Amino acid sequence: FWTGLSLKKLGDYSAAIAMLKPAAEKYKDSPIAERIVYQWADSEQLQGHFDAARTLFLDVVTRWPQGSLADESLHAASLAALNGGKVPDAEGLVARFDKEYAGSKLRLRNEVLKGRIQLAKNDAASAAKHFEKVVAESEIESTKQQARYYLAGAAQRLGQHARVIEVSEPLVAEVAKSANGGEFASIHVLRGASALSLGKAAAKAKQVEPAKQF
Repeated sequence: FWTGLSLKKLGDYSAAIAMLKPAAEKYKDSPIAERIVYQWADSEQLQGHFDAARTLFLDVVTRWPQGSLADESLHAASLAALNGGKVPDAEGLVARFDKEYAGSKLRLRNEVLKGRIQLAKNDAASAAKHFEKVVAESEIESTKQQARYYLAGAAQRLGQHARVIEVSEPLVAEVAKSANGGEFASIHVLRGASALSLGKAAAKAKQVEPAKQF
């Protein structure tokens, strides 16, 4: 288990899976079995094996519904479904999360997923409402930043380019902290596209201004 975990931390997800999979069977009755299956599932997710990850995360929820990783596993299963393009499945899982783990510390992360599902369904207006709720209510900065990122994307789809610039401003400093820009690196592309649209709109408006009378 510990070797598999070390390999996962090093980013060698294939090797981690090769270690964690047999460990899950060997220690299936051990107190650490829940952690092993969760780490195996997370490795599958990071490797891009979303169907396998979802199945394993749900196995954690089924076998240890009151375990320390149950709510996190159901949330991760929802994410795996969405990442794998299984939007209806993801929608069902986030609804299940609300029902079974309403008091979870991941409640607002689940709200972000609801918004992402609406984006996947091309309903940017509904998506924005979920992201706005998270920005307003979350006390965890990383959760707020994630919501701002997707809110900017929703605003751009709605043609609200000035709002894209406004809501994404706090992400610029976050991106600057990481050598590779971190998970929000593409925010500069989003902001650039909206700034270009605003510039074009301003130039067009200037062209149609009536001539001044002297």
